[in-house]
Amino acid sequence: MKSVTDISPIENLKSLARTFRSIHSRYLTAMLLLLGLAAVGAVSMLLYEHERDWPFFGAMYLVIFAYVMAYIRAHDARRILATFMALLSSVALLSFFAFILFDRIPERTIWLDDALAKRRELELLWGPVALHGVVVFMLLLHWVWVGRFRRRADAASREIAAAEAHGAAEVDT
Repeated sequence: MKSVTDISPIENLKSLARTFRSIHSRYLTAMLLLLGLAAVGAVSMLLYEHERDWPFFGAMYLVIFAYVMAYIRAHDARRILATFMALLSSVALLSFFAFILFDRIPERTIWLDDALAKRRELELLWGPVALHGVVVFMLLLHWVWVGRFRRRADAASREIAAAEAHGAAEVDT
C-alpha cells in the first residue's frame, strides 16, 4: 500500500497517459473531445467577457475530466463498483456544472471594482451547457450498452471455458 508521500505527480501523469493510450474506442474518444470542446468554449467565453473567476471554471473541468478518466480506467479494469461510482460522480459533476454555466447565461447586475455593473447576457454558454448534456448521455449510454455486451461476452467465455474443461476431462478418462 502506498502512503501519501509515495504518490508523485509524475506517476499520476504517467498513469493518465497510460489510460489515454488504452482507449481504443472511438466513442469514448469522441466523448472526451466533446468534453474538451465544452471546456475550451466555456473558459474562452469567460476570458473574453473578462470574468474574474475563469480559473475556477478551468479547475472544475480538470476535476470533471479526472472523474471521467476514472470511469474509463475502472471500466477497462472491469471493476463494477468503481465503474458505477465514477459514473455517478461524473454525471453529478457534469450536471451540477451545467447548472452553474446555465446560471451564468442571463444578463445580471454584478459587483465589479467597488461598484455595480451590468454584465451582458452570455448566450454562447449554451454551447457548453448542451455539450455537458451530450457527454452525460454518452456516459450513461456507454455504461448501459457496453455493460450489456460485456455481460454476454463474459457469460460466453465462461461457457467456452467450461466446455473446454469438460472436454479435457473426457480425454483424460
